[in-house]
Amino acid sequence: MSYKSQGFTLVEIAIVLVIVGLLLGGLLKGQQVLAGARLQSMIKQHTAVQAAYHAFRDRYRQVPGDMQNDRARSLIGAGINSGAQYGGDGNGRIDEGNFGEASAVWHHLAVAGFIPGGFVGGTTAAAEYQTGTVAPANPYNGAVLLAELDEYLDVLAAPPLRLAYVFGSNVPVDILRELDMKLDDGLPATGAVRATVPGAVGADSFGEVARSDAACISGTGRDASWAVGSGAGHCTAVYLY
Repeated sequence: MSYKSQGFTLVEIAIVLVIVGLLLGGLLKGQQVLAGARLQSMIKQHTAVQAAYHAFRDRYRQVPGDMQNDRARSLIGAGINSGAQYGGDGNGRIDEGNFGEASAVWHHLAVAGFIPGGFVGGTTAAAEYQTGTVAPANPYNGAVLLAELDEYLDVLAAPPLRLAYVFGSNVPVDILRELDMKLDDGLPATGAVRATVPGAVGADSFGEVARSDAACISGTGRDASWAVGSGAGHCTAVYLY
């Protein structure tokens, strides 16, 4: 007795290929939707923090994070933890490289009711700052930051200290370019949105919290551009106030 071997017909193969194509198309579309949602979340988060910062200053005539602890407890309430590490030095700015003041920003804003979250403050190091109980995180689980810094790209060799919102690390470079296009000029070394400086950082800095890999940027100075398509994923940017 002989058996006749059977295989797939051309029609069956075509149907399978169509189904595979639809699945792949749906997967890619889903990834695009997710990336778009994360981008919008980063923009909304920045907008909310900017509004909270200005509202806090209007109400208390003090800078969140920089306000001294005893004054914060007096004006905001006993919800502010007691101790010098839960406030600043009262010099009118959130000092460069000062994780104590940078963490107190979120503690003050949260207890005052300007942002959600039970941020505890009292942090003095980058590792502690990124634990999740100290500062808000972006959709890529990178801690955001608001402080004076000069770790951003600029056409000047030594950019000035500016109050800046750091969008948080671990952001893909393609997303940052889209963010720059929506909020600014799409260029990482000019305008309000800037890429952060790659490479080693000094003592008066925020280290990994505010640093991007070199692969995130192509070119230098005015010729710098976001390295779209490079696959760089440990990137961040600042919004200069």
